[in-house]
Amino acid sequence: MKISSVPVGWEDQEEDLGCAFILDGDDGRRICGAARWSVSSYCPPHHVLCHVSYGSAAEADRMHEVRDYHGTPSFAPPSWSGG
Repeated sequence: MKISSVPVGWEDQEEDLGCAFILDGDDGRRICGAARWSVSSYCPPHHVLCHVSYGSAAEADRMHEVRDYHGTPSFAPPSWSGG
């Protein structure tokens, strides 16, 4: 039995289309398409732009933005509910 690394429901998208970073072009939106980094949906330069490291100040800032926009998520640590 072959085990697939493709998420359930994405089986028809097993073909690697390259970096998924969206570029704005004269003809509308298109993806970068460069070779992806093995642990990311993006090429290395775009991964650096898009990835927020777990436990970093940037992650905390982003979580606070989400909380301010959507309200406190039900899975949030108690420290989030105070603001």
